[in-house]
Amino acid sequence: MAPIRAVLLDLDDTLCDSEGLTPIRLKAVHKAMADSVDPTLLSEVMNEALNWDSVGVPGRFLNRMSRLAERLGLDDKTTQFMRNVYNKVLMDNLTLYDGVDETLAWLEARFKLGLITNGPTDLQRGKIDVLGLENRFGCIAIGGEVGAHKPDPKIFQHCLDGLDVEAAECIYIGDRTEADVVGARNMGIVAIRIRKSYPFPMDDEPAPDYFLDSVNELPALMVSEGWAAPGNG
Repeated sequence: MAPIRAVLLDLDDTLCDSEGLTPIRLKAVHKAMADSVDPTLLSEVMNEALNWDSVGVPGRFLNRMSRLAERLGLDDKTTQFMRNVYNKVLMDNLTLYDGVDETLAWLEARFKLGLITNGPTDLQRGKIDVLGLENRFGCIAIGGEVGAHKPDPKIFQHCLDGLDVEAAECIYIGDRTEADVVGARNMGIVAIRIRKSYPFPMDDEPAPDYFLDSVNELPALMVSEGWAAPGNG
């Protein structure tokens, strides 16, 4: 195996708890939409939405906001209003998981770092700004900017090119099988998946090369695998 020169990371639910904020985001939407939608239908759909995946899978199901708009029969203007409320609560409350700042400091002292995240440019750039991550990565690849979303090889290649590394010189860590594990393994990148407990089903196959419970366990794994020397510096 080639020496590891770069660590590539997912953003949402890897570095920050986006999904964990879903209940308060939906509560805000419920309140904001109370005068626009039948209250019985609104309550029913909001309760269902807690168990919907926030991320859509083409050909299988829509993402949470698109499903809400469909179930509530919203027009484009009202849908955008709903999205704005939903996303404002996210931006007002989003923080890095405990310990992530220290983990990133450990990693950036030893490796090139890349961030690969799906989603629209304005939303993902907003998260990166709120979290103070802009200058922590040598390359930031956002689906909306690159024009391709994980697991598409193009977004991974964009990051490899930006860091001037080969796939065999990288590891990638994220929380989702469909986007993260499949995308990384198809590129020949070591795939690490963070175990998550969500109210919606998550595919377990294909299996990653490694499982971790938190990104903060990454330094210990890298030392144990001989990818990095121990130490705090």
